[in-house]
Amino acid sequence: MICFRVMKTILSLLVLTMFCRLQAQSAPASLIAQVPYIAEVEGDAPAAFLNISGILEGLEPLPDFQIPRQLPNEFILTDLGRVLMQKSQEANRFLMEGKPEEAVTIFKEALEKWPDELGIRVALADSLYAMGDHEQAVQEYQAVLEKIPLHFQCLNNLAWLFATTEEPGLRDLDRAARLAEIAKVVQPRSHHLWSTLSQIHFENGEYGEAEQAIGNALLIAQQTQVNLEVMVSYLIQRDRCILALQATSLLE
Repeated sequence: MICFRVMKTILSLLVLTMFCRLQAQSAPASLIAQVPYIAEVEGDAPAAFLNISGILEGLEPLPDFQIPRQLPNEFILTDLGRVLMQKSQEANRFLMEGKPEEAVTIFKEALEKWPDELGIRVALADSLYAMGDHEQAVQEYQAVLEKIPLHFQCLNNLAWLFATTEEPGLRDLDRAARLAEIAKVVQPRSHHLWSTLSQIHFENGEYGEAEQAIGNALLIAQQTQVNLEVMVSYLIQRDRCILALQATSLLE
């Protein structure tokens, strides 16, 4: 027999699904409206129970880091700055096209000529991250942080890397949390930071804190000019947290 609490939860989700389907929305509908059900094969479990683990695994990957659109503004004021800006724009076009290997090549060549330009090293680290070479990206991020300990982009991106990487030996939620807390002191109203904090909480199983953090990211993002891709990624993060909270509440 299905207990009243579980039945109430399932009925609520079914009503929410029907309501979402009736809405003519131009924006993507909440993932909750797409929650699949599976039939239990044996035992006394409910006949239509949420496959939470399957749902969480089936969601699209989250955005992994903040890709820079350009090098620091001070580079524009010099002849060298104009050269670096041109190379940055060329490399970032490759990043946006999903060709990080090309961007890595450009930034490595630039770094050989101008090894002291930290802006190039940050861009190289981000490109290596996008390419999937997380170990080398960590080294480049850390090289920048040795020079500028409060470099926000390096703090945030490195925190996300440590929280989400699947490379053996690199995943470190404690280091991720420490870096994110420092980044929060530097830029407490960055939606990128709150997204990172949400993911760290999620990986630690702190789903309530994760939902609150991504809620902060969404509020900040709504007050600034962000592209649709970023907003959708935050909505996916939020729905992931909601689904996890539902799963834990059903197991209580």
